[in-house]
Amino acid sequence: ALGNNIRWTILFVTVPVVIGLLAAVLLLGRSRRSRTIYQLIFLFPYVLAPVTNAMLWLNIIFNPLTGVVGYVRTLGLNIPAPLGNIHTALYAVASVDIWHYWGFLTIVYLAALRQTPSEQVEAAQVEGASGWQVFRYVYIPSILPTILLMYVMIIIFSFLTFDYIYLLTGGGPAHATEMLSTYAYTLGFSS
Repeated sequence: ALGNNIRWTILFVTVPVVIGLLAAVLLLGRSRRSRTIYQLIFLFPYVLAPVTNAMLWLNIIFNPLTGVVGYVRTLGLNIPAPLGNIHTALYAVASVDIWHYWGFLTIVYLAALRQTPSEQVEAAQVEGASGWQVFRYVYIPSILPTILLMYVMIIIFSFLTFDYIYLLTGGGPAHATEMLSTYAYTLGFSS
């Protein structure tokens, strides 16, 4: 359970942070109206209850008969059910939680990026800085406190993860997705 929790934490301090930061940078250049629409779309999975998200993924994506996995199997690709394989179950559940969480990170990072003083950005552009250099030398130092706060929150929440593990796999198959929280729950209420 501890090893799975460490892998889960490593996944969450990399994948959703990169996706959220990239999406926030892409949204920064949009007009106010389209940015608001995208923010609503990105935040939608975060607003839905974990039970709803889990059931959507379980029935639409991971279902081996009628979901996307089932459709891919009818094409002749013999892929194992992601939630039923001990090698892929943890990553399958993590993908659901990442889908749920990256939109929240996008909104937080976008708010932090918008707080960067426009004078600094304009000065860097006047000096001939490329888009990457503006991002690296102006935006990143400006939003670094927000990034660090989000890292702390992600690490705390990754050790508290319970809902998607319990709803999608219950800690299985063969304890491949067992986390400290699901292990404590099983030990406390089943044993």
